[in-house]
Amino acid sequence: MPFKCVSADKIYQKDPNLKKQDVEEIQKWLKTQPHLPKVEDTQILTFLHKSHYEKEAAKKIIDNYFTFRTRHLNILRALTPDVLKTVTSVTCFNIMPNKTPEGYIVLMVKLLDSRVSNFNNTHVLTLGFMVAALHYHQYGFENGMVLLIDLKDFSVGHFLKTDFSLLRCVFGLLQNGAPMKIKGIHLVNATPLTKQIIALFKHFLKAKLYQKIQVHVPNSTTVYEFLPKECLCEEHDGCLSSSRILNEQTLQNMLDNYEFFSWYDSQKVDETKRKGNGK
Repeated sequence: MPFKCVSADKIYQKDPNLKKQDVEEIQKWLKTQPHLPKVEDTQILTFLHKSHYEKEAAKKIIDNYFTFRTRHLNILRALTPDVLKTVTSVTCFNIMPNKTPEGYIVLMVKLLDSRVSNFNNTHVLTLGFMVAALHYHQYGFENGMVLLIDLKDFSVGHFLKTDFSLLRCVFGLLQNGAPMKIKGIHLVNATPLTKQIIALFKHFLKAKLYQKIQVHVPNSTTVYEFLPKECLCEEHDGCLSSSRILNEQTLQNMLDNYEFFSWYDSQKVDETKRKGNGK
């Protein structure tokens, strides 16, 4: 593809436990799975890292990942540039420039436009996947990801417009097929509505991940116990630029590399070629 991914050599340098032999074995296995798309070595390395270097587990994650993406194109097909510009004017989905001391990336979600009429839950979820996918192909795997969800301006109206069946699908992928490892979920500027949100999370999060949810009320400093200010934007009294500036940078990166998403969307499962009865 024209878009230039991070090189496999750089990924090997990030983790000495990754072995070329394992990648070659999985590539050999992929040739026996005609329903799966062509998978890059760099992607296989990320899946091996996710599966703690267990090849059979990595194979399962690869199949789950591409199957899920194909079955849920309503949220996993890339937004057009025009729609992308519209969505990012309402909601920011930014990967912070600095990592935590543990080496985790921080993915911040925040409303920029509080008007319920402009909120599109499906497009917001798609945006999140686009941001994460581009990052992982530009930089390779990460030690983990922390979700920072700012609930300021998130109202009952937004809550009612949220399709929680789609959210269930998203967390299903994050827990069973996506290459990222979720290490924490922080809800900042929590409101009374937060209790209902957490109650819904409980229905589709595994207990281990559900226990990682931390709630921080407005004007509290508890979030700094988990995330240093070097990883936070200006609005959260952090050392980074404002969410709007970070959002502009994220959008520009996506537009500059939009050809990546054309290739990314082409990686689909062909169920007519799946061996056996299918999934």
